Amino acid sequence: MGGYRCLRWALVLVISSSCIVERGYGFSASSSSDAATLAQNRLRESLSSMSGKLTLSAELVIPDPTDPTALLLLATEVQSLSQNIRVSSKANAAFIEVASLSSLSTFCREQESARGNFPGPVPVIYCPKKRRKNNDNDDGDDDDDTTVVVELKDVAAAGASGVLVPLMQGEEELTCVADIADKVGSDIVEYCAKALQCGLQPIPEIVLSKKFLQQQDDQILSSLVDAVIQTCHFPTNNLPAAIVLSASLKVDNNNDDDDDDNDNNDEVVLGLPRVSKELKKRVPILASVRVMAGASRMGSAVADLKEAGYTGAALRSECVPGYRMNPDLKAVGNFWNACISDLKSVKSKSFAGFRANISMDKSVPMEWLKYQKDVIDSGALGDASGPPEDLDDLNSDEGDFVGF
Repeated sequence: MGGYRCLRWALVLVISSSCIVERGYGFSASSSSDAATLAQNRLRESLSSMSGKLTLSAELVIPDPTDPTALLLLATEVQSLSQNIRVSSKANAAFIEVASLSSLSTFCREQESARGNFPGPVPVIYCPKKRRKNNDNDDGDDDDDTTVVVELKDVAAAGASGVLVPLMQGEEELTCVADIADKVGSDIVEYCAKALQCGLQPIPEIVLSKKFLQQQDDQILSSLVDAVIQTCHFPTNNLPAAIVLSASLKVDNNNDDDDDDNDNNDEVVLGLPRVSKELKKRVPILASVRVMAGASRMGSAVADLKEAGYTGAALRSECVPGYRMNPDLKAVGNFWNACISDLKSVKSKSFAGFRANISMDKSVPMEWLKYQKDVIDSGALGDASGPPEDLDDLNSDEGDFVGF
């Protein structure tokens, strides 16, 4: 009997340990693979639409405030921001850059609390700060460009599903497909492998140069994706959950010349190569939108991306006016709520040019004008010849007045 009890408890412990795949409890080889596969499925499901609609994901920058009172309220503000992104904005994913992992953990826990409800949780993609190829800076001010060292296991334990991995160092740009094999260092390859071991999905980000964008090749993106998969050693059964492309053209949103500014905005989007249907079936392809909101710039960029066949748009933090100087998370949440809701809305937009395409037997405005003239001429509205002569008899103190 005692031996039976021991066997029963041993069996229970073995089953329990093999079923634990939650982040933060330590991974075996099988559990980390399961977690990475689960993250891949969640990200692919969120970043691609079965109906063919362009998915919209927002990048959020959550700094640590210096004011003591704001620091105490940070967790509450992060929770509200998380709920806003999920419920009001209905974003497909959240790219998050944080100053501390506690904010990331708060955001992810709030999303996970919606598991089983509608709308469900939004997958979170951790964004490390941009890295320099070398940290030498003549002015000695490189604090804003250096990467805060964060362990991937801590990012996974916080609840993130993926991590954004810039393949090029610092401000370096991709000029041709061969640059992937030549310039992607071994540290990037190891970083991607370590992310998979921690149950995270590495999402490569590639900055395309003007020279790359000028190449006229319909299959250039397919070749680029193949090079990324081969160089970064992605398993054949675990391809990237998505790939993010960014154009190197930088727009000066504060330019006083509106015409030049609009021309630059058009080049950012229209210069991106087209995505074939076959490639979209393999890997979701997202494109970064970095134009400041206003004057329909974001709407134009998103429409052009959809026309070019992209799976989704990564709406970067540069779209938020004054995002670096105004870390008000409530204002940021309200901005993305209004922005994404408008970009996803189809009200009136699908009927543009409707009247021009329909031949009408009668002109409605002209018929209405004739009707008004008939009523006025009939005298039903009084004498229309001019104002009355006895305006001096009006008593303004008693409330008499003449029109507006």
